[in-house]
Amino acid sequence: MPGARLTREQTERSAARYTTFRDQQDEAVKIGLYGEDLSAAYENPSSILLEYKAAREGEGSSFSPLLVPAKDLAWYNMDLLNRTYGFGKDFYYYAHPPVPDSPQSQAIIAAVLQEMMDRGAIIFTDHYISQAGGILEDIVSSIDSHYRLDNLGGGDIQRAGEVFVGSVNFEGVNAIREAPSLYEVYRECIERGEIRADPHNGVALAAIIEGEEAEEIWQIYETPFDELTKEHPMNAGFTKEQLLGLLANPAVTKIVHRVNSAITTMCLLVYDFDYCPWFNRQYYKRWYSEYYDSNNIAIFPGIVSDNKVRGKSYSLRLLSLASRLGARRGSNILITFECTETSGAYIPAVVALGINRGGWGKVESMADPISVTTYKVLRRV
Repeated sequence: MPGARLTREQTERSAARYTTFRDQQDEAVKIGLYGEDLSAAYENPSSILLEYKAAREGEGSSFSPLLVPAKDLAWYNMDLLNRTYGFGKDFYYYAHPPVPDSPQSQAIIAAVLQEMMDRGAIIFTDHYISQAGGILEDIVSSIDSHYRLDNLGGGDIQRAGEVFVGSVNFEGVNAIREAPSLYEVYRECIERGEIRADPHNGVALAAIIEGEEAEEIWQIYETPFDELTKEHPMNAGFTKEQLLGLLANPAVTKIVHRVNSAITTMCLLVYDFDYCPWFNRQYYKRWYSEYYDSNNIAIFPGIVSDNKVRGKSYSLRLLSLASRLGARRGSNILITFECTETSGAYIPAVVALGINRGGWGKVESMADPISVTTYKVLRRV
């Protein structure tokens, strides 16, 4: 069924059911659609929706997105898709809807996908490596050799999203409990004279960063994330609007390094999953409940430095101060972050080194990712 024909009630009911299903199925970082992308999928007349008949009379049908035009989705790297498979192609994202486990249901989906590919469309999706096979692999094995499922992006690179977690145990702290924010502890340390606040040089925490400084941080932030994801299926990092919103939000921990008043390095620590909606809060609530229930999961979206000061170890100083303040909070934490197949080779080591170097905290169990997502493309050849 095409999109944009549902009533508001149907859309809300359908989106809620789809979201509940995905929250239960997804690992640490979501696959499928959520937020604005999910809303856009239901509104887009080019989306293809699956209809599920109501189990009980009077409930009404619900719908899930099956295929959604990629050009209308925020997170996918259209430049890579166009460069690899040709400009002017129609790219559709397979949105992982609930599929009844029956040959008839799979045959219906196979027929839809085959028809779209026969029209020249290219279908791509994401896939957890912990889940063997998948419906697209089953479909390819059931149709003829004119259709192929490959790693997305071409070449020999196995593009991936890797999620890491590490428990951080602080010196003298034996509890996981509700505790003050890092910024509150930072202000207390300044008032007691334990930390000297220099607004012009060194490492500091900021409650709000706005105006020219926020614009300067965006200039530092944009380039490395663009470079990191140039050959990756997913666009990494925040948009400018999102980043400026986080910088202006006192609930988000911002640690900066300055030289002669100019910010050279910045990192964020986010304790509210709403600000990083691609992380699946239900996964962390299920597997790390003690940390989740006490608000002690720190999402680490990244650390960036001005190119002119690369190699000066400012990033380690930021993480070291965070570790020092973390020990004063009185609660151990869980830190989590996502890497590409490239950054996953070095970011975990940098994070562990920065936290461990001052002796205030120690990161445990961060050698391997807890979840890995790969990317597949299905097309007619």
